[in-house]
Amino acid sequence: MKKKQLLISVLALATLVGCDNGDSGYPSYYDGDFHGYADLNETDYPRKKSYTSYISTIPATLNSTTTNQENDSSHIVNFIDGLVENDRFGNIVPALATGAPEINEAKDEYTYHIKEGVKWVQYNGEQYKDKTVKPSDFLTAAQYALNFQNSAEGYYLLALIIEGANEYYQATRLNYELKSLPDNIRYTRIGDSMYRQGYADHVLSEDEVSEILQFKKIGIYADDVAMTLKYKLKQRADYFPTMLTYTAYLPVQADFVEEVGFNNYGIDNTHILYCGAYLLSEQDTAGTRMVYKKNPEYWDLDSVKVDTITFYTLPTEISKTFARDKYNAGEIDSFALSEEDKAGWEEYVTGKNGTGTIEEPANPLAFSNFGEGSKSPFIFYLNQSRDTDYRGVYNSSLSKYVKNTSVEAAIENTNKALKYSYFRQAVLDSLDLDVYYYRFSIKNEQIRSQYAINTYTPTNFVFDDNGKDYFEYLVDAYVKKNNVTKEEATTKLEQMNPTASKLSLEESQRRIKEACEQLKKDDPSITFPVYLEYAGIYYDTEQRSNDEFFVEACNEAFNGIIFDENMQVNAELSKVYGYDASDDDVLVRVINNSNIGDATVYTNISDFHAFSLFVSGWIPDFEDPLTFLNTATLNGDMAKHFGTAYTRDVAEENLSAETLAKFDHYDELVKRADAEFEDKSKRYSLFAEAEIYLLQEMGILRPVYMTGLGYQVSVSNIIPYRSPRAGYGSSNDKYKGMELLYSPLTARQRAVLKAEWEYERAESRK
Repeated sequence: MKKKQLLISVLALATLVGCDNGDSGYPSYYDGDFHGYADLNETDYPRKKSYTSYISTIPATLNSTTTNQENDSSHIVNFIDGLVENDRFGNIVPALATGAPEINEAKDEYTYHIKEGVKWVQYNGEQYKDKTVKPSDFLTAAQYALNFQNSAEGYYLLALIIEGANEYYQATRLNYELKSLPDNIRYTRIGDSMYRQGYADHVLSEDEVSEILQFKKIGIYADDVAMTLKYKLKQRADYFPTMLTYTAYLPVQADFVEEVGFNNYGIDNTHILYCGAYLLSEQDTAGTRMVYKKNPEYWDLDSVKVDTITFYTLPTEISKTFARDKYNAGEIDSFALSEEDKAGWEEYVTGKNGTGTIEEPANPLAFSNFGEGSKSPFIFYLNQSRDTDYRGVYNSSLSKYVKNTSVEAAIENTNKALKYSYFRQAVLDSLDLDVYYYRFSIKNEQIRSQYAINTYTPTNFVFDDNGKDYFEYLVDAYVKKNNVTKEEATTKLEQMNPTASKLSLEESQRRIKEACEQLKKDDPSITFPVYLEYAGIYYDTEQRSNDEFFVEACNEAFNGIIFDENMQVNAELSKVYGYDASDDDVLVRVINNSNIGDATVYTNISDFHAFSLFVSGWIPDFEDPLTFLNTATLNGDMAKHFGTAYTRDVAEENLSAETLAKFDHYDELVKRADAEFEDKSKRYSLFAEAEIYLLQEMGILRPVYMTGLGYQVSVSNIIPYRSPRAGYGSSNDKYKGMELLYSPLTARQRAVLKAEWEYERAESRK
């Protein structure tokens, strides 16, 4: 699932750490006369029934079959339930399913029984035409998601694992591309192309193509009489149930979609049906306000503790004290402390005498929690197929800098250079991320460093059957590939180490120069400098300043050159830093786009091939390393981000032979790992080999940061650890189970609740 970069943080979500239960085996979470959740009785701690928060933008669509944007799915999962969800301990539990699935001996068939009588209701709470959720609703959703013409972003979650799903998707793609041909000729062409492109093991007959296009060869079997839904997988995949919390696997009601029209389905709150905990009862046309109301027909109504949830969109510019001011005014129910809010930091963290710390805040209402991270990394991407028609989406800023050529020609020149992996890798390795992290805190190195990540798959995400973290497999793979000690490998890969992979200025400049010299040999038509236009957060004054600082640092690292405030070579200042610089010395020039006017524009950037260098995020869809590594395969889940959304035959025409060979090798590593399902330790070893190759050889992405790492300080009226949570999928976004007070608990009370939660989670997994 994609997640866009928005660095303005208003609310802090509680993150989790372990606790020592002592030698007795009984939880040591008692603290004076507060013993845990049971003491939060509603007489002494009355519950608040309305919750208010701010969000960056409203959802672009509520169509669960097409979107894989976190900005959309975070709302959708509150309106539509799936077969399963995660409970507050992260365990998979039934939602619309009645219980655990029946699994065949080969472990490639999962049969779920569906709850009877779960009503489909409209935004006003009225049932839609006496309709209830049926197994066929899941089949209908899959058909919409897998039809190429619907441009569903999340189709891959089905195509990846369901028998016949990718074949249907590819057949509908070819059917669309060949739509001008008569049926018999078109079907013949499809049958031949399916074989040639590797989607079939033989040339398909017209009848076989027809059956595929009629959705008759899909491995999903719905029986509305028996109320059963069976999924037939391509191969065994023990992680399959963890995929089912995501939007691609949510049901839709076919009659309603036909009534409103698929193109209108999900355009607003009146154009979807609901079977989840909440209804989107209000959605203003200006896009500034959304209101959830508890679904009166919800099947698990007792678990919905808050009646009304209201979201407002953030203003473009906000003050350092914005969140605290809103909380103090009673307008929101929690906020995260920011060091930039000096008065708030003193009030809650350091105290007036300066004795408090981020680990032990001075104010008893401030809760400090050491988090293991959101498991959703943000990544730098290099796009080697940027659209030269830059006016069609977002205006380029290149016209201010390019000389003796057009903007289109400059973009095409950059694309040609980025076709070569050695050049891309040199660029990514030379990005000055140490400077990038200054946006998190200029003065406090501890805060600044705790966001840093150096692997794609985070630590504490998955473990083998013996409890070994997948991160340890990455360390082993790094040791093997680079012939270093385990200690050295751990330092290079560990989280919260912003300088782990930082190159010296001399090394960065050497690598860029060598890469450019090789480009001159491989493609003499490439001219210099190569312009990398970076999609910075230009609409926000503070972030624009941070981005300009980062861009300048990168240009220095690439070229040994200092630019002035107009981004022109400053020869005099360069000499002060020891560089004898001129325009002719600039080989690779990074510039910040100045035409990104608001958060909505920024959020949608990566849907278009609009920039060469940008940051976007990935939320894991299921509990396996494949959810990360599959994104980087040729035509993988995030292929549009780095400009390789091609089938193998088309890739031969659009990628350099050198880059295509890299993708072929990487794809084979991922396939080999995914084929290993009997021995989890071997599976993880193979995936780790692929991930280290991705990070060091492919030159398409570089992990940057992850929220939720390290110490976070918050003040909140929310009772922690009551809502669904997981390190993957969409359960984290559910407000079901959330309980709200009129004032915050103390840090000591929250610490007790955390320890109690840890104990109960361990018990739930025995």
